[in-house]
Amino acid sequence: MTNSSTVTDAIADFLEGACPGEVLSLAHAVNQIRRIFPQCDLTDLELAEIVVIRALEMGFVSVMYDLTRTEGGGNASHGAASAGRRAHQAEPRKKTIIAAMPKLGRIARKMAHDHEHADQILERALLVAIATIHSRASDQPFEEWLCGILRRIASASRRSH
Repeated sequence: MTNSSTVTDAIADFLEGACPGEVLSLAHAVNQIRRIFPQCDLTDLELAEIVVIRALEMGFVSVMYDLTRTEGGGNASHGAASAGRRAHQAEPRKKTIIAAMPKLGRIARKMAHDHEHADQILERALLVAIATIHSRASDQPFEEWLCGILRRIASASRRSH
């Protein structure tokens, strides 16, 4: 990742150097982007969300949601504690698609007939969520909205099979 002038460029450069057929580690992606833009105001979860969106657009099929929480409530990837870097903390009430992934994955696995089908349902639901996030009612709980999308996708998938 050289000559990246924006965070978006750094993400694109990182993904272009990765293989879409291999598992994409969000922790590794965030660490690499932070090396180039250590003063980036986005939290690790926000960066990871952008990476996921771009990776899906570029045809990546497997993403490892391996970000962890730090003691201070900030979001950091494995091994991301570098000297001099300020803590990147998310607002306590801020909800992100990345933070909801474990719950969505469990729900998808319960609705699907196998893991591959669960991954397909989850991927479709995430694409719909990303494309329609602007239309979500502000008073609707974020995870409830995401789970509703997932259930509709799973239901449509069952009807088509």
